[in-house]
Amino acid sequence: MSLGTKTPLYIGASCKVMFAYLDEDRQLELMAFFHEEQSKEEQISFLASLKEELQQIRQNNWCVTVGEYNEHAFGISVPLFNYKKEITASLTISGLVYDLDDQREKNMLEQLVKVAQQIQSHISKL
Repeated sequence: MSLGTKTPLYIGASCKVMFAYLDEDRQLELMAFFHEEQSKEEQISFLASLKEELQQIRQNNWCVTVGEYNEHAFGISVPLFNYKKEITASLTISGLVYDLDDQREKNMLEQLVKVAQQIQSHISKL
């Protein structure tokens, strides 16, 4: 991905974890930006298909994707919130799928959560 590349917030772990914490109206608004050719009904239908996955992300408080943005890449992301408890950013580890196995994924997620908690303790005061 190049600096300045625009990507939909519902593709890839780093974006999808933030998308999951937005309200549905904002999700629809952002989807319209990337799907101008779709009707509002088509956008609502697409959002409905994402709903279960987004609920799971919120329940877990993390997101793992494999091959969504790039077929050879994985992403593991956690959300970061401002002092108002609004989604502000995500913290992500990404790499090549060839380097990923269940144990490495678990270890990376554990480390990512620890670092995110440290960062969160600082930014929630801002």
